[in-house]
Amino acid sequence: MQRALTLLITTFIFSFLWACSSVSEQPWTSMVPAESSFLIIPKENVSITNISDTRYASILEDITASSSQQIASFDPEVLSTLSLKGIVIFPSRSTESELIWITSANAPIDTWVQKFYKPLSQNYYTIKGNTIHKLEAKNGTVLYASQVHDWLVFSSSSLAVESSIRSYLGLTSTMEIPTDASPGQLIMNTPNLDDWVEQFLNVNLRPSVTKSFSGSKSASLLFTSAGDSLNSPVNLAGKITLSDTSRSTLIHALSSKNAPIELDRFIASNAAAFALFRLPPKTIPKKPLTRLTDLDRFLLDSNIEYSEIATTLDAPFAVETFSESGLVSNGEYLFMRKLRDVRAFR
Repeated sequence: MQRALTLLITTFIFSFLWACSSVSEQPWTSMVPAESSFLIIPKENVSITNISDTRYASILEDITASSSQQIASFDPEVLSTLSLKGIVIFPSRSTESELIWITSANAPIDTWVQKFYKPLSQNYYTIKGNTIHKLEAKNGTVLYASQVHDWLVFSSSSLAVESSIRSYLGLTSTMEIPTDASPGQLIMNTPNLDDWVEQFLNVNLRPSVTKSFSGSKSASLLFTSAGDSLNSPVNLAGKITLSDTSRSTLIHALSSKNAPIELDRFIASNAAAFALFRLPPKTIPKKPLTRLTDLDRFLLDSNIEYSEIATTLDAPFAVETFSESGLVSNGEYLFMRKLRDVRAFR
């Protein structure tokens, strides 16, 4: 009798703990980790199998280590049962990003996952009670996948899938979604974009980028294509809202007062990229975080001369970047600023 009572109490305790630890079904956006850089919500007619036909597919190939074409050819029968919800650009390493594919599944993953198992191999493991499966397709593609409720998430990176699960379970924060997750959007995790930018920089330049987007909030951009051709331009329209916290110099330059653009006529036709800003020049020099040049040292040691030059400058300034050309192995960049008093500057 005592043994039966003990067993009954133990069963009750386990049942109670299981009920407390279970998580109710959340929206699929809860699977987007807070450290993600971007979230693409494709249009309704876009699926995993035809993602390579979209205008932005080539961009994903360039900025991530994942291959959308390989995933699109993973297994047509399995992919046909999945409905694509979102594509997350996730910084899996300090120098590269991976894609997280978030889908809704028509059937449990257990009905088909074992055909991608390899004999005598560790084909799955668990994290916080959720199973992550290692899938190896015939074309050599290796994916890690996990299903939580009706949502199935997979990626080439197991770390990315783990982060997605922790986010869904509420163990870590999720990415802020500024609007309803409607199709045809690009969500920028603007406050954390410095982590994404640092992937493309040398290590010695990364400290200068840290917290360069502070003072901003996540932004939703609607993307439309000007045509059906893959060469047709993609138009992005939206706005970045600002937070009440202290703002970085970059955010100050982006959010300056609205005024006519004046430096666009000086942008070279062969520039790879350019940006136009407005920000009053600093009258006191700030020591750079990176390597000092001879000009930097001169201006830092000559505050009077620096202040005199700063008073001749106007608010509009621009930056241009150029790709590799000729004997130059690295890209080049150029800054320009409008003069307020040309005679005094001379």
